[in-house]
Amino acid sequence: MDTSDNHGSLAPHTAFPFITFGRDRVTVHGSFGRGDIDGSFARVALDRTREPTLFYPFSPDDPDHVVVPLVLQELIAVAWKIDS
Repeated sequence: MDTSDNHGSLAPHTAFPFITFGRDRVTVHGSFGRGDIDGSFARVALDRTREPTLFYPFSPDDPDHVVVPLVLQELIAVAWKIDS
């Protein structure tokens, strides 16, 4: 995952897909290997008129072993909803 502000500097360094958060939308760069997952991000628009109601249970300073399981759990939940 990255933001639209830093995507250009990160993308050349990996072949993995990115979930990029911009001001108005979430986009996927690359492919997760499943069209239904890739296409679902095309439909995600962010509503800037409301305050966020979901907060991450970690900080930018936490190590990968804290952050990665939480992110993977959410990605699996999204994929599960797409299949259902």
